[in-house]
Amino acid sequence: MKILTLLRNFSSAGKLPSKSRRYGWYGISAAVLLGGVVIYREYRQLDNAVQYKVNPDGTTTLVENSGYFEDLKKRANNRVKIYRQRFKNIGRLFDEDADEEASWWSKLEVKSDNPWKLLGMAKSNVQNIRFQGVYGLSRKHNWKDEDFQKLATASDDRTRIGLARSRNVSMRYFLPLPQLTMSQESLEDSFRKLLSSLPMTDLDKCAQYFTTVAMKEDRTALADARGGMWCFGGPGLSFATTLSNVPEQKGELYYLQALLRHSEIPSHCDAIVQNGGINLLLQLAEMREESLTILCKICRIIGNLTYHQHHHQLLLQSGWLTMLATWMKSKYIPLSLHATRALANLDRDFCKEKYKSGVHLIHPKYRTSLPIVADVVFVHGLMGGAFFTWRQKDPDPSAKQNLPQSVQSFKEQNQNITDCWPKSWLAEDLSHCRIMTVEYDTQVSNWTPVCPFESEKRTISSRSSEMLNKLKEAGVGSRPVIWITHSMGGLLVKQMLLDALENSEYKKLADQTRGVVFYSTPHKGSPLAAYSQQAKILLYPSVEVEELSPDSPTLKEQHEKFKDFVRKRKLPCLSFGETEATNIGLGLKLVIVPSSSANPGFGNYQEINVDHLNVCKPDNIDSELYQLLICFLDDLVPKKVMDEIGEVLDPNKATEEYYFGDMF
Repeated sequence: MKILTLLRNFSSAGKLPSKSRRYGWYGISAAVLLGGVVIYREYRQLDNAVQYKVNPDGTTTLVENSGYFEDLKKRANNRVKIYRQRFKNIGRLFDEDADEEASWWSKLEVKSDNPWKLLGMAKSNVQNIRFQGVYGLSRKHNWKDEDFQKLATASDDRTRIGLARSRNVSMRYFLPLPQLTMSQESLEDSFRKLLSSLPMTDLDKCAQYFTTVAMKEDRTALADARGGMWCFGGPGLSFATTLSNVPEQKGELYYLQALLRHSEIPSHCDAIVQNGGINLLLQLAEMREESLTILCKICRIIGNLTYHQHHHQLLLQSGWLTMLATWMKSKYIPLSLHATRALANLDRDFCKEKYKSGVHLIHPKYRTSLPIVADVVFVHGLMGGAFFTWRQKDPDPSAKQNLPQSVQSFKEQNQNITDCWPKSWLAEDLSHCRIMTVEYDTQVSNWTPVCPFESEKRTISSRSSEMLNKLKEAGVGSRPVIWITHSMGGLLVKQMLLDALENSEYKKLADQTRGVVFYSTPHKGSPLAAYSQQAKILLYPSVEVEELSPDSPTLKEQHEKFKDFVRKRKLPCLSFGETEATNIGLGLKLVIVPSSSANPGFGNYQEINVDHLNVCKPDNIDSELYQLLICFLDDLVPKKVMDEIGEVLDPNKATEEYYFGDMF
């Protein structure tokens, strides 16, 4: 123990003091003695392999169990080799001329200011040493520009990816984007050519629809095809409500939407890469660097390509690592988290999980050695999105005298305002949990939807099957899971857990569930469905709304089964209900989920004086809405215990970063 303590307290620079060398030889002697004891024990086992046979005349005969004897002898020889190598390693700790990267001494070299020593560690064949080397490089900001340039050129792809996923890393580690060869044909023609080269096999109706619309030459047709005011989907929201007024960008968004659909099919990803799609997307990203909508679309497509490891090398050679590392630092949360997903898929040296389209990693964004003890998964609902739903509550428009001229200026005056409270607040309160959010399209009305052929994919049952597959790929179910849901997202999670029980492939996901939070989930239906039926010609209700009918036998059966699931497993649940009416447009206001439906009849139920849209948007970190959630989560994943575990593993670590140095 003295030796281990002594080694842990050394700095990374300089030589061992003379006193430590004396202790070092004591350690070697102790190790040799221990090895001798172990070897002696092995040969004692060899002796026990010999048996004695008693003859009729009273004499004894030596009988050798040759098979057992040979097996023990082989094991002993192997053990001797192991300890011989360990003796060499221990000796190298105290050898001034030893190759420190190859020894256990590498832990102490993380703080070295020698860039080439750290790069050598980052390229090591030993994974733990590689992690230490990348960590050491990521903390350096005071070297000269020429040193960074040399390191960027000398680094391998694995090191660059690790640096891109390190907190506060200097962008000087990344090579500038290569100069693209500009084609003589226009960007519009290049996209049409790319889309026409993609196969139409295995393509759903929506993908065919977007491809057909994108291929139209008449730009007025593109404008007419724009989604209407009733489109509230996750990815559909940003697509339908933020289409640019610039005709060129409007057409480009349709090209990107079509490519996004294609990129969700593995064989089509191959075709996109083979037909120059990687460079074409990079060219568009450089051209539209100020259009966040276009950049998000491009980043989602690249994220889908990174899911397939055989495309990694070409993506890296094309310069996409530099672009993704830049986007990951963006203050625009959707772009930052799209880039986070793509980089996590690229980082095969560190990440075991893969993230498909629609599954986003909120925390930890970077490499970390913090123990991840649970997964917290956010699932939005009707009229929501993966990021849009989980923002902080907007300032009250009725209190105009207390507000600045815009929400943006309000946020500038209040630095604690966040566009994604799970990322800004919950990641600090649950630092030892992986926090994720999922997205899917939802609509209230079928008037001019994003895709007119998507109704068959929008049932709760079909969404459940698709989402289970994506979450399994992301490793959900390998550790305890806590679900946080809003509106219809709660019904989706209930269906997923019930489906998982019936399918051995996903059963772990149900077994690992430790708690569920419901924000205004219509367990027994919603008046919105009744209003939609009364004004059917006006509202033209969507599949999602029709499934929320208060007298729906499907909802009733689902709820009874889930109640039984909760009762048998004693599953903790926290439910919130709304009390204020929501403006759904056209002069209609109603309480979308009344308490009779929001209260599931089990767990803890709390009513909050907000409308349906704001029931999952806390005012601030001290609000009742957020503190009730934190208390619930703290019972499931005690923060105090997790902090103590973190301190034991690394007492010097106070923030989310990694340190893979504990090799003893």
